[in-house]
Amino acid sequence: HLLDVYVEVNRLFAFEEKAREAAKKNKQDTADLESQGLFAERNAFFKAMEEREPAAIALWKRFRDVSIIRYIETYARLNIHFDEYSGESQIDQKSIKRVEKLLAERGISEEDNGSTILNFKKHGAPKLDVAILRNRTGTSTYILRDLAAVLERSEKFNFDKMIYVVSTEQDAYLRQVFKAVELMGDQDLAKKLQHVSFGRVEGMSTRLGNVRLLSDILDECGRSMHDVMRANEDKYAQVENPEAIADTLRISAVM
Repeated sequence: HLLDVYVEVNRLFAFEEKAREAAKKNKQDTADLESQGLFAERNAFFKAMEEREPAAIALWKRFRDVSIIRYIETYARLNIHFDEYSGESQIDQKSIKRVEKLLAERGISEEDNGSTILNFKKHGAPKLDVAILRNRTGTSTYILRDLAAVLERSEKFNFDKMIYVVSTEQDAYLRQVFKAVELMGDQDLAKKLQHVSFGRVEGMSTRLGNVRLLSDILDECGRSMHDVMRANEDKYAQVENPEAIADTLRISAVM
């Protein structure tokens, strides 16, 4: 399962991440740490993806396709269907370059120790701190790709509002995204962006593997509903399609 792979990679990566955070805390340069081990492997692979190397793209597409199929199957069980599945990893490099050009021309972005950053403290938003737009390795970051995604989706859908349904842990990050759109010179577009947050489930951590997948929860609810129905054998015998009824009750319980 891809979740098992994700958990194992994060377990192996934890030591390197702790070492980098300790170096940052002591105001030490982290370049050496990031040029070796899993940091180096991660950066090299992502660079290969951005340069559209066939092997890297094929592996990414394989993982993405498997994930999308599972999303479609799971949401279908709740009678939920989406017209499109898209993410920041699919954004065109031309759109990313466009964002960088806009930020540079307006004097918003700046170079810092080999990286390109956006220092919100210099632009009226001290609480938003600093965001790295492009790493010293030359690869783009989430915020740069998300900014490019805003432009692409605005042009494609001409939306009245784009809503990000993301956990509260991303509050600060999305405020950075919305502010950056404003700093790029499009306040009207920035006003169309909204974050609808939700809290995290206590005790769950994707990185540690302490999660309950929606598909597993649906299966468990279905079994529980079926057990409740079977408790009354006489009534259960009168139900024409107990599996379908249990399925309906399962969905009702989750929703």
